[in-house]
Amino acid sequence: MHYHIKAKVPHSYRLKNIWIYYAYIGIIVWICSTMFHSRDFWLTELLDYFSACGIIVYAMFASISFAVPWFQMSKNGRVVWKIIGSGFLIFYLYHIYSLWIKFDYAYNMLCCIVCSLTTSFLYLVWAGYEVYKGQKRKSLAYLVATIVVGLGSVLFEVFDFPPFFWIIDAHSLFHLATVPTPFLLAKFVETEASYEMRRRKYDGGIFDKNV
Repeated sequence: MHYHIKAKVPHSYRLKNIWIYYAYIGIIVWICSTMFHSRDFWLTELLDYFSACGIIVYAMFASISFAVPWFQMSKNGRVVWKIIGSGFLIFYLYHIYSLWIKFDYAYNMLCCIVCSLTTSFLYLVWAGYEVYKGQKRKSLAYLVATIVVGLGSVLFEVFDFPPFFWIIDAHSLFHLATVPTPFLLAKFVETEASYEMRRRKYDGGIFDKNV
């Protein structure tokens, strides 16, 4: 995802850095998850849970940043954007601090599911509004596919079941289902960025840095 976005998304795209940071966090998540599933002890477990929660919270921030271009289009918008970003950071730090003091698996799961559902809801509302305006495009299909795969993978975590042949369990299928997600998301970002840049060029749109 990192290579794809860095190579194929224009540097002038308003959210390129947001998606590159998303890819960096994703790399950290996979590293922490690999360590935890290779060597299960208290530190690797915490790193796995903290990093997973981190990308879920960041994904919600990215969805808000994407759905509201005003945050990048004006001076006042960028101020509000930074405040919102700071709020997400504070929330995440408080969340992992509370888990560090007393790890509550149910609370952590609830928090992650609520954030994931909120992120999906924001994207679906945005996509629905785009379709309503008659602005259908290929990127919307990639977005819906990303959401379906993402939420589908969560079902394996929520509806756990005994392992088949003592090898394949619900959690392993959860990780398998998350494999295509970064590829779909990268294609969505690429195609949507291309569409948005063409629209800006056609409309003569230049982000106002002084409003």
